[in-house]
Amino acid sequence: MKGIIKIIEAVRSESPLLEFFRAGIKPEEIKEQIISDFDQYFRNKDNLSKYSMTYLVSDWILYNKYRDNSWFKQKLLESLNMYRDASKRDAFACHDIFKQLIDDQIETGNRFWSFVFTETNKKDLEIYEFTQMTMNDIGRIVEGLFKTLLLEYISMYRLSKGKKVVISDIKKLDLGIINNELIQTSAFLDLFSIRSLKLSDWRNIAYHHNYSIESDKIKCTYGPKDNRNTILLEKDELWAVLLEISRILDLLNLTHKFYFYDNDTEILQGFDPDSIRGEARTEIWFLTFASALVAQGFDIISFETSKEITKLIVRETIIDSDKRTRAIHSSQFTYNLWYYTSSVKLEVEYRDLENVPYLRASTTNEICEKIGSKEKPFTYLAEFINLEILENDA
Repeated sequence: MKGIIKIIEAVRSESPLLEFFRAGIKPEEIKEQIISDFDQYFRNKDNLSKYSMTYLVSDWILYNKYRDNSWFKQKLLESLNMYRDASKRDAFACHDIFKQLIDDQIETGNRFWSFVFTETNKKDLEIYEFTQMTMNDIGRIVEGLFKTLLLEYISMYRLSKGKKVVISDIKKLDLGIINNELIQTSAFLDLFSIRSLKLSDWRNIAYHHNYSIESDKIKCTYGPKDNRNTILLEKDELWAVLLEISRILDLLNLTHKFYFYDNDTEILQGFDPDSIRGEARTEIWFLTFASALVAQGFDIISFETSKEITKLIVRETIIDSDKRTRAIHSSQFTYNLWYYTSSVKLEVEYRDLENVPYLRASTTNEICEKIGSKEKPFTYLAEFINLEILENDA
């Protein structure tokens, strides 16, 4: 649960949403802004609207980091267009790539959260410690987090060029081969190279410890054994390399997610969820869930889950709102909790601006399963949800 606590703290402190609500901005305005910002990246406008206040909230928060970065937005659009070109060539093969890499994506997501929770502040360290820890991060990101996204990217790139793609063969490719092939296209040259070095070069420098400290410089060596090259970096220049690598990772992640949410029905057609071998850690879905809650104007106070019961406590953040109407309307959160946890009982406690409890909504897995299996419509939840007015709401 330490990871969940960190996510709650991060959503509360790093997300701009709560500040927006305190300034009087309404959830409806947030939704309009998300749709406006993402309009150029979606062709399925119905999906854009449907997911704008759920799956896309955390992506929008990430996207805001690059709002003023024209390079980032242009490369994101170019990457999406390349995926679309692949789909035009062979939609079945394009969507099959997504399905065949699902287990790899889950494992990458698990590694991502391990990376996040072990990350430490490095900028104020002495140059020796700073270099070692920064290089460790570069190696972990490129080798551990880029790999699956690059497998997907090179597959889409080849498919867009009319080439046959066999995922089992793609997985055998060395990072350097993937890197070389992608930078042959001018559109991707500056996407997969940093300071004239390929991502694979940075990975090799970091993983093989091909760096040393000379005075106040960081000396990095790379290239073939019989023709080694050298680059000297200041401390802040190496930090900039790490930030650039993180930026490229964000871009590839958004490319993957936007294309998927734009085409999820077609991609998942005929897919059997039971075929998934990997088990995603709780943090993967909780970030999306928590971001969606905050986008509705609720601050998360606590979250506990087990097979028997999942409990969520949220606090109102919107001034002058009809808190009881909002809470009743938002009782659908109980279904979302079941969708992710499969607990026997689901419970959401609502508190007012002063953190005083006023309503508790609860339901059971039996009710939610009927909705999830399409046996009953979503309105079935409203008929059987238990709403308890708390005494403190006098």
